[in-house]
Amino acid sequence: ITSKIINSKAVPLTTFTYKNGKINNMYVENNVNGCLTKVGNEYFYDNSGNIIKSISYTNNLQKKKSSCDQLFIIKTIKEFNAKNKIESLTYKKTFYEAGNDCPCGNWIFYDENNKVVKNEQYSKCLDFSLDCGTSDKENFLIKLKKDFDSGNINLKKWTGQYTFNNNNFEQGYREYTISIDEKKCFIYAGTLPACEIVCIPKKNGNQIDFFYDSQLTDRSTYSYELVQKSEHGDLIFSIYLKNNKKFVKSPLIKYWKDDLSDFKTNQEIELTHK
Repeated sequence: ITSKIINSKAVPLTTFTYKNGKINNMYVENNVNGCLTKVGNEYFYDNSGNIIKSISYTNNLQKKKSSCDQLFIIKTIKEFNAKNKIESLTYKKTFYEAGNDCPCGNWIFYDENNKVVKNEQYSKCLDFSLDCGTSDKENFLIKLKKDFDSGNINLKKWTGQYTFNNNNFEQGYREYTISIDEKKCFIYAGTLPACEIVCIPKKNGNQIDFFYDSQLTDRSTYSYELVQKSEHGDLIFSIYLKNNKKFVKSPLIKYWKDDLSDFKTNQEIELTHK
């Protein structure tokens, strides 16, 4: 079974979707002024049944007798980590027939201790307009991509393929490969064939930061679990030299610390040149 609809002959309609026999999504649709649209809360689940993402839908009409194309929808999006703690709170707005979402409101991002690490401010949500504009983050990425494509970022001393693992051979073992050349940079988990997560490089002092390029990453064939919760332009990893050795750090990749008997992100991991 891949999907199941509850009460299919009337509204509201509750739909469950499944992956590998386990529920991975649930949402409710109802009639709002003649428009069948999602209402209430939509939930996304991991393989263990934990909620990893929720979307709350608020439907607004400019006038009481507005048509469907005037139904204005605000989405409140929450994403959670493996410990069920919130990772981000974001907002998007759209019209019923628009086909695209625009960011809005104050976006908040948290670390694993629930401390705010970043804010992004967009236009007001309830303004009945879809002026998506370009955020500071998007402008930053456009410039980075232009610099990389034009050869303004020198990666010669980093060119090649590197491997590393998460230092745990008994539980949850993961191996990763980083590939860097003057035209394309990507990382993937496991062995090929795999999802090549394309990155945009930026020189940052003595290190190179790599940001997620979701536009060039093909997520249609292989698992992209590593960046499943990432947005376009999020930092994926950084590499740097130390004592003539190359290291990587990542806010996404969890590395086993023997002294803590736990996985931790942003850990210094030595790279092996292939």
